[in-house]
Amino acid sequence: MKKNILIFTFLLVAQITYGQQLMQFKVAYAELYAVYDFLEKISDNYPGNAFKTEFLASKYNTEKYKSLVSQLDTLKIDYAYNFDQYSPTLKTALASRSLIEKNLIGSRTVKDFQAKCFGIIPNDELSALSDIIEAFIPIYNEIIYLPNKEAFENQLSIINKQLTKNDVSKIYNDVMKFYGTDWDNDIPFEIIAYPTVGKSGIGARAFLNIAVIRFPLSFKSHDVLFSVMLHEIFHIGYDSQPILMKNNIKNWFENTQSINRQYAFLLLNEVLATALGNGYAYEKLKGSADAEDWYYTKYINLLAKEIYPMICSYLGQGKSIDEAFIKTYVNLYDTKFLSWSKELDNILTYRAILCDDIDDTRYFRRNYPYSIHKTILDLSQKSIEELQKLPLTKVIIISRSHSEKLKSLKNHFAELMGLKFNSKLEFIKAVGLKNGTQLLIINKHASSVEDLMKKEFPQRKLD
Repeated sequence: MKKNILIFTFLLVAQITYGQQLMQFKVAYAELYAVYDFLEKISDNYPGNAFKTEFLASKYNTEKYKSLVSQLDTLKIDYAYNFDQYSPTLKTALASRSLIEKNLIGSRTVKDFQAKCFGIIPNDELSALSDIIEAFIPIYNEIIYLPNKEAFENQLSIINKQLTKNDVSKIYNDVMKFYGTDWDNDIPFEIIAYPTVGKSGIGARAFLNIAVIRFPLSFKSHDVLFSVMLHEIFHIGYDSQPILMKNNIKNWFENTQSINRQYAFLLLNEVLATALGNGYAYEKLKGSADAEDWYYTKYINLLAKEIYPMICSYLGQGKSIDEAFIKTYVNLYDTKFLSWSKELDNILTYRAILCDDIDDTRYFRRNYPYSIHKTILDLSQKSIEELQKLPLTKVIIISRSHSEKLKSLKNHFAELMGLKFNSKLEFIKAVGLKNGTQLLIINKHASSVEDLMKKEFPQRKLD
């Protein structure tokens, strides 16, 4: 894909009719969310970017404010609960951070935000988060928003006018039918926009019923912007499929018996959103297909383009995803992209790590940042059993009690029974599991995980 909140200044609403129902896409600026996003972008843990450059060059680059930014990274605000009626990875867990961000978007003042968030996270954490955001409201406005306010408002005005003149509503309706998702149009999708600075391109993400988009103030290609917007909304549509459709898709993948079925399945959400948003929606809005890359990683980009003719055929016939679609999709993965299930840049995007020390996960966070991931601390029998249930690449890092833990792993994974491990030596062992995922065992003593990974996989590929 091409892309890589303190006071509501105004709200632009494009009302779109589907049959007899009214659908609303709201394009808005949310100040509190913009400040929160700015804080994340200028933190030490975030890569270099234009926001960080502006902050570091400003008069607010002082120990006082840098300390507040550092404090933000220490707050414990991430909690989640799963929807247990869905098998693992079929339905996104509800995250406390998503609720916090939704309340930032829906609040006019920090006090309003605090009231809405009461009970989601501990009060001490909520109070500290609120104080940090409030301290940075005038800073963000002075160095980012106000210098760009006029150009940003002009952009939103143009976007709103363009929304009323195109086929966004029909495209949305057709794709929801393809997903088998019956969305309640009384619950609007909220499209939150805020300006970027410097040479940054379009960025977007989705959660709950919200899509967040940032774009350069000089950006003119609104067809591209709308296709990115729809891409994010389609993620929400995929996640909102009824449980029967979710289970059918899971079973259809299993029925293929492909050794690559799990990794093909893990790619599906992003591949579909890309083919539908950056492929189908773009072509319908622009009048011709985009000849350039649709996504910034090859796995999504190439597979989305490969299934695009089938996508167009299904949408043209008004068909929903079915077993024939999944069978063809997996067959394309098997015949065109067989090597991908050995490439770490693919399989470590979807990972679960079991380890004794959280610091041992730093290598994976830094080298494979875009991911579906889960980290489990305390390598015990219970945690191994939890890990076994996840249809993800499994990484187990042993840094103490090596002999005991290697023995425990053999008792849980039948694929390890014939293997011999010298617990006193450092090693990495990759083993293919019967469900099609990979298990990486890292037995470390003095070396770092990074050194061991680079030595074992210099080409970032399994043997």
